Amino acid sequence: MFWKPVMTLLLVTFLCGCGTVSTFSLQNLERSPEGRAVQFFNHSQGGRVEGYMVRPKGEGSFPLMVLPHGHHWSGEGAKLLLPVAEQLSGNLCYASLAISLPGYGTTEFESETDKDTATTVILDGISSARNISWIDANRLMLYGFSRGAVFGAAAVTQIAEL
Repeated sequence: MFWKPVMTLLLVTFLCGCGTVSTFSLQNLERSPEGRAVQFFNHSQGGRVEGYMVRPKGEGSFPLMVLPHGHHWSGEGAKLLLPVAEQLSGNLCYASLAISLPGYGTTEFESETDKDTATTVILDGISSARNISWIDANRLMLYGFSRGAVFGAAAVTQIAEL
C-alpha cells in the first residue's frame, strides 16, 4: 500500500521535471530568466540552429562561454551540455551558450553540411549572442567537447576577442 502513492509521486515529479527548459525567440533572449536554461533557434547558412543560453544571476555584463558539443549516439546535441552550462553560469557567472551542430538536436539544414557549415554555425551563434546587453562581447571563451572542439578550433582564427 505504501509504495503505490510513493511511486505515483515520483512519476509525477519526474514528468514535471522534464519540461524545465523554455523556448525563447532569438530576440527575446535579452529578457531570458536568470539562472535557467532557455532554448532558442538561430538561422545560419540555410539552416535552423538549436541553441541553449543560460543567463547568470545578477546584474552586469557577463563573459560568454560557448560550448559546441561532441558526438553522441542519441543525437541530442547541445542539450547534453546543459548541466555544464548551468554550472558555469551558477558557479563562475559566465553566460553559457550551448550550440547544436549540424545533424544533432533539432538543428536542421536543407542540404548536405560540411566542416565549414559547422564552423559557421558556431560563428553565427557567437555573433547573435554578442548583441545581448548582459553579455560582455569583449570577454569570450570557447570550450568544445570532442567533435565540438575540432569545429571550435577551426573557428578560432575568425573570432575576435577570444
